Amino acid sequence: MTVLVGESVVFIDDDEEVRRANAQSLELAGFEVRVFSEVETAQSTLSPDFPGVVVTDVRLPRISGLTLLRQLMELDPDLPVILITGHGDIPMAVEAMREGAYDFFEKPYPPDRLIDSVRRAAEKRRLVLENRALRAELAHHEAEDPVLLGRTPAVEKLRQTLASIAEIDIDVLIIGEAGSGKQAAATAIHRWSQRRQGKFVGLNCSAIPMATAESELFGQEAGRVDGKILCVVFDARLQIHTPQLVWEPHFLKQPDHAKSSSFAKNSDHVYGSLRTDCVVGPNV
Repeated sequence: MTVLVGESVVFIDDDEEVRRANAQSLELAGFEVRVFSEVETAQSTLSPDFPGVVVTDVRLPRISGLTLLRQLMELDPDLPVILITGHGDIPMAVEAMREGAYDFFEKPYPPDRLIDSVRRAAEKRRLVLENRALRAELAHHEAEDPVLLGRTPAVEKLRQTLASIAEIDIDVLIIGEAGSGKQAAATAIHRWSQRRQGKFVGLNCSAIPMATAESELFGQEAGRVDGKILCVVFDARLQIHTPQLVWEPHFLKQPDHAKSSSFAKNSDHVYGSLRTDCVVGPNV
């Protein structure tokens, strides 16, 4: 039988005869088995990317199988751990499954039963590791070049500049002619930033009527009647200043989980600020 990735087994038991018998059965079934008599020596082989299954006795010297189970669940909750014991009972089995054990066997058990459980656990582990690898590869490609195409010196320099900006928690103003790639640059900064797990929201302010701009961006104050049109000035932050008839077409790029705003006002003026990642607009 061909051994697939994820069909490695670490078997831990302080009984030499049990180790030898189970290792032989698992090897005949096609698994690659490493046996240990105690947890301490086995721990060096176990890591978050361990491509296999752990089978351990519950009662072991110094560190028990249940303690090892808890440690491995902290290391990697997706790592299959099968517990075996000669002193099991229903409460112990319930506790083991609650702690995250993949399966639980009471000695003596038929070898075929253990082999079947290990095989199912190994297949699950293989799928988990493949999924992680695909996700990591996808994230690498997106981080390497999410939207910017080309390998010319100018594009490479642009990538380096945007990557450097993305590492800093600052507001960014991007200006340029229509079609020059302002939105692509804003998208790249967001995907390379620490807030890349959040959503990327584009707001086309040129489509918002001037009379309702303040309400659309900041909400409507209860009982207030708008009698003036506000000027929106775009610098490092989005600010509302003295009433003037000014509304330039632009895009405001902001992950919705990063929104934060603050306002102060008197009878004639309304001042506000909105946390943004990037503001992009026409060349000035």
